[in-house]
Amino acid sequence: MDASSHNQQHYDTVTDAWTYILGDNLHYGAFSPGTQDLEAATDQLIWEMAEFGDLQQGMKVLDVGCGIGNPALALCQKFACDVTGITISGRGVELANADAQARGLSGSARFLVSDALDNRLGADVFDLVWQMESSHLMYDKPRLFQENSRVLKSGGVIVLCDLFLKREFSVTDI
Repeated sequence: MDASSHNQQHYDTVTDAWTYILGDNLHYGAFSPGTQDLEAATDQLIWEMAEFGDLQQGMKVLDVGCGIGNPALALCQKFACDVTGITISGRGVELANADAQARGLSGSARFLVSDALDNRLGADVFDLVWQMESSHLMYDKPRLFQENSRVLKSGGVIVLCDLFLKREFSVTDI
């Protein structure tokens, strides 16, 4: 089994468990002073990233590493934008597309099984590439940014938020 197949199998297996632990947004969020609630923090991160990317009505957005699609669907609802979400998890795509249909957003949100390092989407298509807490999981960062840039329209924006290791450590350090 190659690394890509192994990763896909991993995400298909853990998606339901992570949803149970992290909630529907499937990310960690932005905690501000006084915010202790995970759901509020994860919603806050969505709105902070949308503001940073100057998200506007009618924009075409690519959500790279979309998980189960909740942030993408929130953007569709609030900004009336068109979102394509990609993930290597078939289970994530299944859940995201079902949620889009349940919310009446199938016309403006679609979710595909696709590798972020070779997404096979058209060039110069998206106004905004959105990457929320997923780039740390992708092994070839230069290739990731080449793909993100390739699908981005001239003058488009990449908005990325992720977790970064401040320093190397091992379990013997703890």
